[in-house]
Amino acid sequence: MGILNNEKYVGDVRYNKTYTDDNFHRHRNKGAVDSPEMKDHHEAIISRELYATAHEVLEQRLRERGIRRDDEKYQRRFAFSSKIICGECGTTFKRQVISSGISWCCKKHIADKDSCSMKFIHEEAFQSAFTTMLNKLIFTRKILLRPYYNALRVAGSDENLQRIMSLKESIQKNSDRKCELKKLRVKGVIDAVMYTQELNRIEKKNEESRREMQNLGNIESGLMLRETEKLLHFIDTAEVQDAYNEELFISFVDSIIVYSRDSVGFKLKCGLTLKEALCTDTRS
Repeated sequence: MGILNNEKYVGDVRYNKTYTDDNFHRHRNKGAVDSPEMKDHHEAIISRELYATAHEVLEQRLRERGIRRDDEKYQRRFAFSSKIICGECGTTFKRQVISSGISWCCKKHIADKDSCSMKFIHEEAFQSAFTTMLNKLIFTRKILLRPYYNALRVAGSDENLQRIMSLKESIQKNSDRKCELKKLRVKGVIDAVMYTQELNRIEKKNEESRREMQNLGNIESGLMLRETEKLLHFIDTAEVQDAYNEELFISFVDSIIVYSRDSVGFKLKCGLTLKEALCTDTRS
């Protein structure tokens, strides 16, 4: 993890990764102090594209295993941990044990109820909604999931792949150009103003190419296609679910967006977000 998250490989440097408190104790910086980052501080060892690709794969594997980086070892011991997101403020929900059972509530609301109005929701409501959503997918696979899968396959057509390869080639040429500029700057052939302007122009062009690659479905669509295939494989042979299955939730759900205490959206790993009603009882 230390190697994969080291920005020095792409030529950047980040300051204040750790800090010392008033008692001279050293801590990892998780936002306690500013941590400025300088782009293109030195010559890169690997391309930004390779670095980004590695992170896409890493994040996907972490999601599949229910792991969130920077959390403590046992922080995600529950299937819903860090997966329920408040639609009002964007904060994740926290598990609570109350007199009426297990519930989940927005962390911001717990800290200050005036900053977010989203109150707690019983865990059974999320479980029931997921089971209902899964059964709807089973019944509507031919009119929803199968057409979606076919659309993803079209997005990964040969024409798009050729365009992606062209964009990658352009990015590589720009990276080579940046190396040449650095050499010219060291030799004093170009001044600092011209060097900065040209670097900014190249980086802007690269960013445009990266956005286009993402829209064409380079990495993201490939992952979504595989996740859709996995979901389809289950749906095509599945029977109606009569109870909540935690293993299926972990396998197919990326996160839950809480729109209100009456409705949520299940953001699936395949890219779809399906809205479902919540059944709250009098205990709420």
